[in-house]
Amino acid sequence: MASSLFRPAPTSTDSSILQLAPVLHLADPHRSVLAIAPAPPCPITGRTVLAALSDALGRVIIFDVDRGQAVRIVKGVRGAQCAWGAIPICAQGSDSKSDSSPARVLILFIYLPNRGILEAHIAGGGRVGAVNVARGGRLVSEHNGILGAGAQGRWTGGVGGVWIVESGGRIRKVEVGLDMSI
Repeated sequence: MASSLFRPAPTSTDSSILQLAPVLHLADPHRSVLAIAPAPPCPITGRTVLAALSDALGRVIIFDVDRGQAVRIVKGVRGAQCAWGAIPICAQGSDSKSDSSPARVLILFIYLPNRGILEAHIAGGGRVGAVNVARGGRLVSEHNGILGAGAQGRWTGGVGGVWIVESGGRIRKVEVGLDMSI
């Protein structure tokens, strides 16, 4: 079924333009992707595997870039802003001060500025939490470079922090507890 959704992108005959062939092309004339939020790179391979695409149809698609497949589609989120973060998880009885870095769970945050709602979704699963926040803000993440290329990993050890910048200028850090409460 995935082969019917994707086809090679059209090519141009203008020789003055440098042609870069896309890996995939989404063949859906009714869908306009408004924003792409790539997930932080895998700490083992250094590659980004997932991306969140928000579209004009009010959906967010969690997309596996390696396979070229949609992993999950979240509907009813018109105007969504997306950012990725991660939370450390510790096994019960483990020493939190050990030298090895703890395992992390990748979380997609979906902010709906018109409704003032922030949702948290596990990368391959469903929604794990939602909370009311200020309306009209902006969701930013350390990972996407909006805070400057040199800031990546400075405050969160490479995990990628997420903040909401409210319309009045107040900045709130988004934190998720181990019980998945936002």
